[in-house]
Amino acid sequence: MPGPVLRLLKPFMTGAAYGCGAPITQESRVGAWPIQSGGMNRSGIARRSVLGAALAAVGAAVAGCGRSDGKDGKPEAAKKKRAWRHIHLADAWDGAYVAMAAPARDDVWALGMRGGKDGGTGARLFLDRFDGDTWTSGPLPGDLKADAGFTLHASDSKNVWLAESRPEAATRVHRWDGTKWHLLPETPAAPATTTAPGKGGKLVTAGPEAGWLMLGDTVAHWDGSAWHTPDLDFVPAGLAISAALGSGGDPGVWVAGVRDLDCAEGECYPQPASAVWRKGRWQALDTPEFRFDDPVPPEASAGLDTVVADDAKRGLWAVGRHDFNHGEVDDEPESEEILLQGDGKTWRKRRIPRLRHAIDATTTTPDGRGGLLLDHEHHFTADGDVHKVAWPAEIDGPPDYKVDPRFGQQMEWNVSCLLPGTHTVLAAGAVLISGGDDPDMPSRPMIARFDGAR
Repeated sequence: MPGPVLRLLKPFMTGAAYGCGAPITQESRVGAWPIQSGGMNRSGIARRSVLGAALAAVGAAVAGCGRSDGKDGKPEAAKKKRAWRHIHLADAWDGAYVAMAAPARDDVWALGMRGGKDGGTGARLFLDRFDGDTWTSGPLPGDLKADAGFTLHASDSKNVWLAESRPEAATRVHRWDGTKWHLLPETPAAPATTTAPGKGGKLVTAGPEAGWLMLGDTVAHWDGSAWHTPDLDFVPAGLAISAALGSGGDPGVWVAGVRDLDCAEGECYPQPASAVWRKGRWQALDTPEFRFDDPVPPEASAGLDTVVADDAKRGLWAVGRHDFNHGEVDDEPESEEILLQGDGKTWRKRRIPRLRHAIDATTTTPDGRGGLLLDHEHHFTADGDVHKVAWPAEIDGPPDYKVDPRFGQQMEWNVSCLLPGTHTVLAAGAVLISGGDDPDMPSRPMIARFDGAR
């Protein structure tokens, strides 16, 4: 399989949701949200001076480190209108939030992992829930394994799904009915995957009798009594669900990814693919193609990494990459980011100004105003401009921990989504502190808020 195709199939964790978001406080319903820090049922409000975070990429989910004085050319948060703000910090430097869902602006679920390295010995899971006023510690299914990947999705407070993906084991799905968790019947077998601890697959649900779960190279459908795997003629990378784009009382569901991966018998040119769920099966949508001019560079490929629904504007967005295997020819064309906008039936290409690095589709989220957060660093507005999004203000490090002054704080962005009925995007992950030679950086679970230009 060509190198670029492997990148296109890279697993991303997302909190795609009917309603998906993060904590809200009494102040935050419409106005400014204070930082909430500390244990459950406490609301110690902390105000920090806003500092920039000049960050270099470190892996897919951890955005890198650097000094926070803006000298590397990246904007300081204090000087930018578009910036993330911390709104919730867990009470200890021992983990990260790995999944999040919110069926309403006053009903938020955040799954976290504490202790242990990468889900290893000593790691434990916790579930925080916010009701619009107070954080509480919520119950979890009793047999979850910390070395799994997790995804949360909710259509309402009595229909919250938690998918648990473990390497070389069947994915398990648990459903909260408003009172307790239930384990759904075993999901169909799927090809073994190397899922990093905490990083889940794709999952959407419309109620107790309707769910879609990405399993390897297929999407399984739950009909209320059993799982089925309807035919899908491409490899999926993202799922989206929209009540606003549904029909007959049923929501709309879409899948996006890449087709034509079988290159065993010669050259091939993988292309974006998408489909919509209709009458119990996937129906292919015409999806724009992307091709380099001749001579085509080696191992060229184009595909979609994610698809997200914008209920506020009754539309869809799909993000991907058109790339090739660099370094094999002298005269190389420019790689390009793919951005498609759709109405649920058709797609059109949108032009993106050239970015400094590839989009991290983990945090692609509609902004509720007709624009899109391409990722946690780039805001594509309704008028087609791209603006840099500044990092949250730095926070105090853990007590008695010697922070390396050469490095700023790092941010781990694991999931983001639009808070239903608002123009607020929320992201969950962790703040990380560098101690220089210490390979185990302290990590504090965090949730941040982005409101676009204010």
